[in-house]
Amino acid sequence: MNVAIQPCGDSVGRQHYVDTIRNLIKPERIRPLLTSAQLAEFDVRLNGPVAVWGVTNGENGINRKKWEKLKPGDLALLYRDKKIFSQGRIALTLNNAPLASNLWSFREDGTTWENVYFMDDLQEIDVAVARFNRAMGYKENNIVQGFNVYEGDKAQCLLDLLEIEEEAQSDLIVTDPGALQARLLEIQNLDVATPTKKRQENEIFRRHLFGKKKSGKCDICGKTLPVGLLVAAHIKQRKSASDEERRNLKIVMSACRLGCDELFERSYISVSAAGEVIINSASVEGYDDLKSYAETISGRKCLVHDAETESFFSWHREHPRRFA
Repeated sequence: MNVAIQPCGDSVGRQHYVDTIRNLIKPERIRPLLTSAQLAEFDVRLNGPVAVWGVTNGENGINRKKWEKLKPGDLALLYRDKKIFSQGRIALTLNNAPLASNLWSFREDGTTWENVYFMDDLQEIDVAVARFNRAMGYKENNIVQGFNVYEGDKAQCLLDLLEIEEEAQSDLIVTDPGALQARLLEIQNLDVATPTKKRQENEIFRRHLFGKKKSGKCDICGKTLPVGLLVAAHIKQRKSASDEERRNLKIVMSACRLGCDELFERSYISVSAAGEVIINSASVEGYDDLKSYAETISGRKCLVHDAETESFFSWHREHPRRFA
């Protein structure tokens, strides 16, 4: 997997970010400007409003050469104010000057940001440039300048820093539960020997829970949120699960980063045999604010509790975790 990093801290970059990433672009604005071949690929890989970015060819085509390395499934990072603040997956790349000029107009020299890439699975993150520099072996005072695409070991350093796991390109399209279950069973070893002990099955779980959707529901609190705020949370702790259990799509649920994932992970809440969210009274004792927050979801029906998942929820109730 390659990793692109794009500074967008100047006035132009900030405006482009607002225009075509924070404010997603509707397909009806994009489709008329695509060639027939581009349109066919666009319709396969994307649906609904999309995030779009583009780069100019650059002097002697340097940016174009970097952009040509990108492919669906690669990671894109956005940088400003001395931090990486957003990440997304490359869903599609295409060269299209008419589309770029429609979205961003032209530069003073008459060029436009014609090397376009579309992103999905956008997430807000907060990685200080100092951490980036240490991970990449750069000097402490290094400042990210210009569009760049990292490959090989450098890309892996960034993936390790962000705790991102490789995703096979074909996984971007496959969302059928039966096909995903078959892929889990085909993996010979779920733990690949890498510095961060990457889990090959994680992207399969995310495709199972979220597919190509832009939003989804937290199975604990029931809130509808962008998929970037939802995680594929193991109901039964992964390291305690058998190999067979790890290959079961039912072992995960959707949990939000707004609180439910951490509350469940740290056993402040559990799910009862009746499928209702319950508070671990002993763990919240003495933390009035935590208790008040947990009470807002106490008694809610967990959306994925059923006869098949109860064994996983039962394990969670019987093995409360303790954190400092």
